[in-house]
Amino acid sequence: MTTIPRFALIAGLMGITALASHAGVTLAPTITIALDDFRDGLGTDPLQVFVPTTSATTSETLTVPGLVGATRDTTVSHLGGDARVRATISGNTLSFSSDANTHGMLTLEYAFPTPIDFTQAGGHAFLIDVVSSDNPPVAGDFALAAASVGGTLSGPAMTPFVVGAVEVAFSDAAFAGVDFSEVTNVTLTYNVDPEFDGSIQMIGISAPGAAGVPEPSGAVALLTVLVGAMARRRRA
Repeated sequence: MTTIPRFALIAGLMGITALASHAGVTLAPTITIALDDFRDGLGTDPLQVFVPTTSATTSETLTVPGLVGATRDTTVSHLGGDARVRATISGNTLSFSSDANTHGMLTLEYAFPTPIDFTQAGGHAFLIDVVSSDNPPVAGDFALAAASVGGTLSGPAMTPFVVGAVEVAFSDAAFAGVDFSEVTNVTLTYNVDPEFDGSIQMIGISAPGAAGVPEPSGAVALLTVLVGAMARRRRA
């Protein structure tokens, strides 16, 4: 009787386990460009306003790899109520809040002195890593816009905007006219209800997850082949 070497059997079973664990799983998208990981703090922190109809703005030059020289303008606007709206950056996290009975808006404006090709390495969508958001999303509360060389800002209002990785595809009809191979500006706006607290850790460009994930039937077929081979070798 011929026996199968133990190391070969273990290797085969490990292969089956790996295939089975991946079968049918959709892999997470890959970040191709980090537009802002909030390593760069605010020039004025906290950035806050207390009086309705007023706003405060601070501007920073980003040091994110690949975006050196790009700028971020952060604006906090007080749209109504009698208390405070504020933004702060700590621990690579941007947080925005509005006090009770107070309506505020946060705007992040990014400018790239040299146009950036967002489609490189398969980039196909914006990805925003939302860490917290304590109020239910309302249509139009969050908006994203982009502009390419010679164009104007355009883009969709996002609903829902919930905790997790939020993707906004370049193919969205609201981006019509934007050439994502030469982007010059990006703007993200939070226009939120009173008594809101939310935070984000990353704004980036994403590509689809790795291709070629085996189907469950593929893993079963491989298992059948290995088991059959083992049986034949034992009989021999």
